[in-house]
Amino acid sequence: MLKLGSSGKAIGTPVGCPSCRHPNLAIDIWCERCGGPLDWNQTQKAPAGYCPNCGAPNLVTDKYCQRCGSAMLETADDAPKPSGPPRRPGFTVPSLPAMKLPTFAMPKLAVPRISMPAPRVPRETRMVVVVTAVLVVLLLIPLAFARLTGGHSVAARQAAHLASTSSANAAGSPQAAAVAAVEAKTGLRFATNCRANAGCLSLAGQTVGTHAAAVVFSTASSGGRECAGYVFQRASGWQLLDVVCGLPNRLSPLLGRDATVHAASLCAHVRSGPGLSSPVVGCLPDGTVIHLDGGPTYADGRLWWHEKAGWMAHDFLLSA
Repeated sequence: MLKLGSSGKAIGTPVGCPSCRHPNLAIDIWCERCGGPLDWNQTQKAPAGYCPNCGAPNLVTDKYCQRCGSAMLETADDAPKPSGPPRRPGFTVPSLPAMKLPTFAMPKLAVPRISMPAPRVPRETRMVVVVTAVLVVLLLIPLAFARLTGGHSVAARQAAHLASTSSANAAGSPQAAAVAAVEAKTGLRFATNCRANAGCLSLAGQTVGTHAAAVVFSTASSGGRECAGYVFQRASGWQLLDVVCGLPNRLSPLLGRDATVHAASLCAHVRSGPGLSSPVVGCLPDGTVIHLDGGPTYADGRLWWHEKAGWMAHDFLLSA
């Protein structure tokens, strides 16, 4: 222990550690480097050797370390230098075994190949396309058939435009149904052979269509006129529908002649077929001049005539 005043050392004077020679203040009791006790007894021999194992100082007479028991070295320069924090006497810091950290191998990630599939049309979409195509065909067939039959009927009606016949009173004929009405309208009698410049009705011609006919009569007097009897056919026979008179070669409506549209409203309907159930395909304004290339046809209680755009009712072609 330090005895103040007996060693002649002043407080604060560096004093070498008897173990490791580290200078310490005179007020220190334990060495700041090795933790050994400080003793300033000058009569004590300084250590002359250091343990090669733990570095502890030992007396020159010691052959084995007083701390760990290892063989001593001859010189102090061969001793290992103490490192780390100062150690207290009698306390040995145990050495920790080396820790081996586990290594982790990162797994290789397989990047999947992304392939874009070819676009495929769903079965439902294909079915819709097929059904639509079938419906379009079914809608076009009736229209085409109506056009074809209309053309054939026009040709048939043109071929049915008959010349004058001498058999005007044939039973159950269109002529027989028209004669009485034309006689009542003109006041003239029908005759097979009319005398020149004598009032008489003679047959000028007739057009037979589909369940309908137009029978044309001429007067033999000077300044004569033409009259047409329009008749239609039922199960009971031919019946009169209308009688129209006019100047020769200008009587209308008749097959192969021009006709003027007379519409009380803005225009007169033109239909795709003869009949009120046929779709409207056009509308001709009042005063339009058309050329009749087919007819007559009886349907829905009316006579129908054909022109290039479609079918028109007989009533629209008569002047008021």
